[in-house]
Amino acid sequence: MQWMASHSCQELEKIQYFRNIETCRGDLALLIGTAMITGRDRGPYLTLPELPSLLTHHSQNIGLLFGREDKGLQVDTINRCDYLIDFKLPGSQPSMNVSHAVVYTLSIIQNYPLNIHTKEQATNSDKQQFYRYSERIFKLLEMDNYHTKKNLAVKRLKGILDSRPLSSGDLGFFYKMFRNIENFLKRKK
Repeated sequence: MQWMASHSCQELEKIQYFRNIETCRGDLALLIGTAMITGRDRGPYLTLPELPSLLTHHSQNIGLLFGREDKGLQVDTINRCDYLIDFKLPGSQPSMNVSHAVVYTLSIIQNYPLNIHTKEQATNSDKQQFYRYSERIFKLLEMDNYHTKKNLAVKRLKGILDSRPLSSGDLGFFYKMFRNIENFLKRKK
């Protein structure tokens, strides 16, 4: 794996190996597998667009299983899944490359506005106040004229944070991080 995925040693070291599906299932509240072959003895099935809304109702550990391209998941593994993802590929495509299946699935989840752990959304005025505060921090970091463009760092930060729902808790986290940077820089001077 290290040879095929260069510069990924840190991520590969995080891999956990399990002897069987029972051990893998351990502390998972929900296990979702992939299967290209539908049948009356399999299911229930989800389409990919349905997956993110299902995940919003589960705040506990969730597992996603991807089988090999040639054989898929084993039958006993499929039987232990709470749901199966149906990719609904057009035509007579029997399977999907596993790396593509992972990327496609994770991109659907990542780009869906999940609000699993937070309830209260940050107000627009709270966000604007934070952006004004971040201008000060970027000035301390000497990034206020980043790449010769005034306030580019703030504009990029704003673009990133405004691309998805931002909770009050998220905003509190960013404030804390920026305050720590500010305090560190003040101590350094």
